[in-house]
Amino acid sequence: MAQITAPTEPQSLTKPSAIPSTIEILTPPVSPPPPAPRTISELISVRAQLARDQPILGYPTQGVEYVEYTYGQIDNFATSAARHLAAQLPVRSSSTADGAVVAILGPSSLDYFVTVLALSRLGFTVLFLSTRISEAAYVSLLKSTQCTNICIDPSFEKTIGGGVKARVPDLNILHVPSKSQYETVNDDTTIPGQQLDLAQETSKVSWIIHSSGSTGLPKPIYQTHAAALRNYENNMGLEGFITLPLFHAHGLSSVLRGFTSYKRIFMYSASIPLTSQNLLDIFRQYKFEILYGVPYALKLLSESDEGLQMLASMKVVMFGGSACPDGLGNLLVDHNVNLISHYGTTETGQLMTSFRPAGDKAWNYLRIDAKLAPFVRFEPQGGNLFELVILDGWPSKVATNRDDGAYATKDLFEPHPSIVAAWKYGGRLDDTIVLMNGEKAIPIPMEMAVRHNALVKDTAVFGAGKATLGMMIIASDAACVW
Repeated sequence: MAQITAPTEPQSLTKPSAIPSTIEILTPPVSPPPPAPRTISELISVRAQLARDQPILGYPTQGVEYVEYTYGQIDNFATSAARHLAAQLPVRSSSTADGAVVAILGPSSLDYFVTVLALSRLGFTVLFLSTRISEAAYVSLLKSTQCTNICIDPSFEKTIGGGVKARVPDLNILHVPSKSQYETVNDDTTIPGQQLDLAQETSKVSWIIHSSGSTGLPKPIYQTHAAALRNYENNMGLEGFITLPLFHAHGLSSVLRGFTSYKRIFMYSASIPLTSQNLLDIFRQYKFEILYGVPYALKLLSESDEGLQMLASMKVVMFGGSACPDGLGNLLVDHNVNLISHYGTTETGQLMTSFRPAGDKAWNYLRIDAKLAPFVRFEPQGGNLFELVILDGWPSKVATNRDDGAYATKDLFEPHPSIVAAWKYGGRLDDTIVLMNGEKAIPIPMEMAVRHNALVKDTAVFGAGKATLGMMIIASDAACVW
């Protein structure tokens, strides 16, 4: 394969000492465009060819002491880990053979990320398992995806090796490779006995990321290499920091968008608690352009003037994993934080954000851009609530639940009273509480508004089939003064 060279920054120009009598016009050589990657593994290897020594991923050795790893190092790590895992897994010899699913369960560490890339390099479909679901949910997902191999962090040995293994007897349990096992690079970068055709691999399933399971057992959602790569092209080209777990679609996508756009991405350590002090210590060392954070991280930073100033210094602060309470969001926006709401689903990829003109403070209203508009339908569900439906033809849509090929998200939105094509997330269709008089209520905004109070630990709204709504409130430690 021809050597591909990365484009370089133009050198600074200096004024010539004398103007020559004749000027020879030279046409600079035109570099061929970089090949479009067909698989996740090819994305990493192509980027390593283009910018081998460019730092791309930051992860701490301990605490908040970060090491920056280059494209070349990550590429080597993935290959070395793949060779390590190949001795323990049923590796496909060619693309004509049926693929297998391998699950991964553990905290979102460097070892975890390298293992994901290694499994993908071996041609496996990776099933991401949340660290926060039940034993029954693990069993259900393994059985429904016909997964008989799982890589786990040792901290989940008891969970998987005990109850789950008892209910899935043929489950083969492996450990996520440690850095000592993949950091030594072998000159031979081939995978023994493997010949995969990437033109065929691109349409195969790369990831399985499951639903939350809030209304029952979680369901697997399948995403092909082509759909995933198309999703990662949709990025803002900013160097960033992430506190989101990699087993969620938004977290994984945020990291791989950094790889796609050549912009460094730093991951919060999986081995230390998420605290305001740790976040501040990191942000004092590095100046990030974008923060991908869970709302809890924003709450921690909002509790000090320094934290608010650091958030305001970033170009974008984007949250994910759960909704941000209006009170917290309004506080951040009032302190000049460019808070951006993000909405997407594993089934459809990223859809909307609340990027908006200067002076527009409606951070919690998502905007529909010109690309998405032809593929969107909002169906009335009573009151001022509408269900979002994504029509067939949207490039990153990987699922359908309608006869016309559309995907109904079950997510409810309400339109902005004056801004056209701006919608605020209201909750889930299956979370709606229907009162005795037929009126419908979405409990999430009410629960979050109360939960934002420092004296409240948790809340729950109830009242289905009753005349009025009720709310149960659990006091926080701060409210318990004896």
